[in-house]
Amino acid sequence: MIPEKIELHRGCGELKFGLTRDDVVKLLGQPNEIDNEYISEYGSYYEYYDLNIDLAFMEEDDFRLGTITFKDDRYLLGNDHFIGMTEDQLVEALKKNGFDSLEKDDELTEEDMTGYYSEELGLIIYLTDGIVSEISITVDLNDEGAPIWPE
Repeated sequence: MIPEKIELHRGCGELKFGLTRDDVVKLLGQPNEIDNEYISEYGSYYEYYDLNIDLAFMEEDDFRLGTITFKDDRYLLGNDHFIGMTEDQLVEALKKNGFDSLEKDDELTEEDMTGYYSEELGLIIYLTDGIVSEISITVDLNDEGAPIWPE
């Protein structure tokens, strides 16, 4: 299996920020699950079980793709497969890959979950029970908070 490269502020392969829901369905097929009552700032949330990804489409941006969450070690961030790493391995890999701006975020931390976050990178890494379980990337935003869609 060829790993898919995660590109910060862009997406993963042909799956780019700014795609509409119809564009994504043409590219990936129908999602396994659709939640149209996701968090209030999003309009739709698509889950693709076989790809182990979740996609969030922003209502305020005409339901364009604004967040991608990866849940499988086939996805490559920088030069590493982060999913499955321990927290110590994560900290080491963040330094090695130049993601030094990621910091543990108390607001993302719960009983069995820990979150590392960088607004600058548009990157959130979640650990469940001390193991990296999810990587979320977001579209870049300008100074006014509007999305900067990739070309």
